[in-house]
Amino acid sequence: MAKKITHKVLQGNKPGDYAGNDGLVLRIRATAKGSSKSWLFKKSVNGQPLLLTIGALSVYGWDRAQDIATQTFQNILDGTDGKTALQHAISPPQKTTQYDYTFAAILDAKVRLKYSNIESKDAKAWRASLDRLIVPNWGDCLVWELTWAQLGEVFLGYYRQCPGEGNMAIKTIERFAQCMDHARMLEPDNPHGIDAQMWRDRRKWLLDNGLPNDAAPQKDDAMKGNPAMGYRDIASVWPQYKTEQVSDLILQLQCLTVTRVGSLQKATWDEFDWDAQEWCIPAAHLKVKDRGDFTIPLTDAAMDVLRRLYDINGNVDHIMTNPDGRGAVLTSQALNQRLEHINIKAICGRNPVNHGFRSTFREWADDKLEGLDNEVEWCLHHKFWNKVNDAYRKKPKSRLFLDKRRVIGALWADWVTGRTPEATRISPDSTGVVSFSQRAHMRG
Repeated sequence: MAKKITHKVLQGNKPGDYAGNDGLVLRIRATAKGSSKSWLFKKSVNGQPLLLTIGALSVYGWDRAQDIATQTFQNILDGTDGKTALQHAISPPQKTTQYDYTFAAILDAKVRLKYSNIESKDAKAWRASLDRLIVPNWGDCLVWELTWAQLGEVFLGYYRQCPGEGNMAIKTIERFAQCMDHARMLEPDNPHGIDAQMWRDRRKWLLDNGLPNDAAPQKDDAMKGNPAMGYRDIASVWPQYKTEQVSDLILQLQCLTVTRVGSLQKATWDEFDWDAQEWCIPAAHLKVKDRGDFTIPLTDAAMDVLRRLYDINGNVDHIMTNPDGRGAVLTSQALNQRLEHINIKAICGRNPVNHGFRSTFREWADDKLEGLDNEVEWCLHHKFWNKVNDAYRKKPKSRLFLDKRRVIGALWADWVTGRTPEATRISPDSTGVVSFSQRAHMRG
């Protein structure tokens, strides 16, 4: 039978097991450096021996170790398994109640989790969409009051009244689910809690729960995602831009490089190699940062736009600085408003957004290029490989397909600026990229 724990035992170094109450055991062992003293929980549960390690004597004092052992024993009697019972005794789970937090409080927590600087432009823009779509309806409500029916009803209204905001509403639901998931604000067994995994098939869920098919945004193949102009209309838009206006020059540069507006907003003049005609975007300025830097070859048309932009903003760091905005960088909304102002709808029948240039480029590539799918995807900085392919690809991804992308960019620039006739189609050749008519001539 083990001896009882005493203060003399705690101060001594005699090897052995010493018993406390409710299964607490102090184990002293001789070591090369003296002795080690650790607390154990040793008890017979349903006829089966149970031995758990609580921790070292230097971490838990006698009183604290005894409390842990007593609570562990109580948790086991309540039906909890041994390891979980010990974990809950050491670190009791934080029980939330329905009176603890509102939706507005959860949004604050999520913004702080997502952004280290909540005053940054990205944080404010992200929060603004949440404030607009969530706070007016649920800001003062308690989390436990939400049901899926209420959630679907609110966003169903957005689909009916503002079809253009349908995708934004869906993304906001996803963000809202992440708010509560990442902030750990919900009990695991809460029957009314939002589970982010359920939004993998989010559109189907809305349709199954009352969203009529005619309420969803009606989009043709060219308008999936962000509204975009057709590639056959884009050359007609080019003369509408003013070459002395920063917003128009940025739209032209974004169209020619088919990059995301976020990379342009963060772009500085030192990222551009004027001699090599290249734009090296740092990984920190990309949407997907784990692929490293990304180099975009600049066509002659893009360099011409860049020079005009430098004449206006060459004295500031960021290329997208608004000269009338006291040093502020132009926003994506400002670019979209400019597209509306020049009345593109009269040309192509729709109001596109600046991000839609990427869709227009993809549509043009599908129709005009053949055998260059991987190169086209990398022009958009979309991943097209798996882990096996990646193991064989040794060259830096930053300059992957650089020569081919330079040719594709030149062909795209010719199309955008109206230099390429409608009938031209392009296919790859051993010497680069040639037109169908050239290939037919060579074969003839």
